[in-house]
Amino acid sequence: MQKVAVIDVGSNSIKLAVFGRNGNEFSRVGKARAKLRIAEGAEQQQAALELIQKYNQLAIDNGAEQIKIVATEATRNLPDFAKQLANLGIDYQIITGQQEAEYIGKVVQYSFDNPQGYVFDLGGGSLDICYLNEGSIKRPTSLPIGYNQNIDIVLACNQLTNIIKNYSDNIYLTGGLPKYFLEGYFTKNQPQFKKHQLNGKHARASNFVQYLQKLDARQSTDFKREEVINYAQQIIMHITHTTNAKTIYASKFGLREAIAYDLYNDDNLTIISQQQPASILQELYHH
Repeated sequence: MQKVAVIDVGSNSIKLAVFGRNGNEFSRVGKARAKLRIAEGAEQQQAALELIQKYNQLAIDNGAEQIKIVATEATRNLPDFAKQLANLGIDYQIITGQQEAEYIGKVVQYSFDNPQGYVFDLGGGSLDICYLNEGSIKRPTSLPIGYNQNIDIVLACNQLTNIIKNYSDNIYLTGGLPKYFLEGYFTKNQPQFKKHQLNGKHARASNFVQYLQKLDARQSTDFKREEVINYAQQIIMHITHTTNAKTIYASKFGLREAIAYDLYNDDNLTIISQQQPASILQELYHH
């Protein structure tokens, strides 16, 4: 099995994903995750640097032949942390918001049959957007209106309205909170649903919005902060309204899978979602 690894330095956490290839298919075979918010100061940043080195070694120990560190919105806004990251001597890339949106568009293209419409990836630091049309990724952009940003929901929705230039019958959602919402929706409406079946599932937009409107953030177990849930609910409902979407597709895959495609460098590869969850290499939580 040929293995590659991606270390994703995000706004809320640092994640390691190890992927394994068999023939023309690859899937995530190992993972590790730590809750760290590097924007909160030097202590968190130092912990992040130490963890990145540990994850790099962990990937090597688990057979990864190539390892790529990718840093996104939070690191773009922290030049001193970016310099320290460069000093580690490990292959890394600080991607722009546009690149991040392009990667999200690519992974939807890889995992759907001829997708057409808007793609939205909602994270803690940003909302990445692109439009897929006839095999092309158009208007990739990133807005600093992630669910960790202290931004007024009205202002955020206004920014979205200015970006969305046309209606889109289909929209594709990815990112931690959108996937959390979609898993909840399908679990409620399809009793036999399993999480590994999420990719490619679709819902009538109006039904999904009704589900979001009734969702009680106080009952969340995965995302503790009620205001984060409420903010993400409003953003997704505004997306659905502004695009006039009829169908919402769930994308289980995201930035790490897109980077893995680049590392394998083979257009004939297919991502698969294994029925058994990837092995947990290490779970660390920093508060």
